[in-house]
Amino acid sequence: MSDIMTLSPHKAPAPQAASPPSLRIGAAIFLPAPGFLMIGAQQKRLRPKTAEVLKLLLENPGRIVPRGDLLRKVWPDAVVTDDNLTQSISEIRRALGPALADSLKTVQGRGYILSPSAAPAESAPDAMTSPVPTGEPHESRVRQLELRVVQLERLIQQDSDERHEMVNSA
Repeated sequence: MSDIMTLSPHKAPAPQAASPPSLRIGAAIFLPAPGFLMIGAQQKRLRPKTAEVLKLLLENPGRIVPRGDLLRKVWPDAVVTDDNLTQSISEIRRALGPALADSLKTVQGRGYILSPSAAPAESAPDAMTSPVPTGEPHESRVRQLELRVVQLERLIQQDSDERHEMVNSA
């Protein structure tokens, strides 16, 4: 399945609701707009619908998100089966890897719950203004990754702005 989006010169993309620039799942950082999950130095791109599922779960940390709600919100104009959602959940768990996959639980017959440790990245200190941690090498590495996320978010926004200008000028 291709992740490439083609735009018709006659039709601008539908406006999307603003989403947080990034969200955390333990040591992982999720960038909803491009669907990137960053864990350490690894960067994984999720399929668009899988990224939407993860975003909805992250917006409701510690709460059961019913299967029906996920199906209605992620596939609003399509008739899909539970298999589509199950496949997305499996993809999320694989992307999270063994250390974080257990933070996403199945609540039999009800839905899914993501560990309450998942939180918006904005709740963390601002990577551009907070002082560089001293001492622990781990803290230094985390700081480097936070700075990288901020840089990626800026590049993504710049790319998005450029695409929007191209569509509007066509």
